[in-house]
Amino acid sequence: MKVIYVQKPGSFESRAEYSHMPITHRAKRDSRILKRPGTADDVRAFAAIMTITFGAAALGILFGAQASADWYVSLVKPSWIPPSQVFAAVWTALYAMMGLAAWRVYRKRDEHNVRPAMMFYHLQLVLNVLWCVFFFGMHNPALALADAMLLQLFIISSAASFFQIDRPASALLIPYMSWVAFAICLNCFIWVAN
Repeated sequence: MKVIYVQKPGSFESRAEYSHMPITHRAKRDSRILKRPGTADDVRAFAAIMTITFGAAALGILFGAQASADWYVSLVKPSWIPPSQVFAAVWTALYAMMGLAAWRVYRKRDEHNVRPAMMFYHLQLVLNVLWCVFFFGMHNPALALADAMLLQLFIISSAASFFQIDRPASALLIPYMSWVAFAICLNCFIWVAN
């Protein structure tokens, strides 16, 4: 009997063996091949997660840009506040790491239930934007401080849930957690001093 070999993604299999495989087995096998890391689905997921993450950043910038320059300049600020260029560079790097972390977790959706982790991630993005609304939009450092503390809890929850799925993804959130802790101290100083 002559066996004809046909190339399937990732392996060689005989047409006879493949065609005699039950349809359910074939579907499972093909879906595993199609969902390998590096597929078009992963690229689309990466683009979507980065768009959502940097979209949240853009919303925050909008509120910051609309803030009253006179109001912010008039605030008493600590001597240890970084220059505005440092804030821009740090936040850009943090958003890139956050998006990468979320993507790494999302890629494991076939092996783990990633919904709770992604829910925490998206909720912390909402709280991040709300901080800009409260601080810059409403000129309310007290409300912004309360939001920042809640934000930190959600970042910790995100990191903890990411840790269960992908440890490097969890580690990518540590700089974000550290920067928000610094921002809480800064926000607290501004609230007390003004």
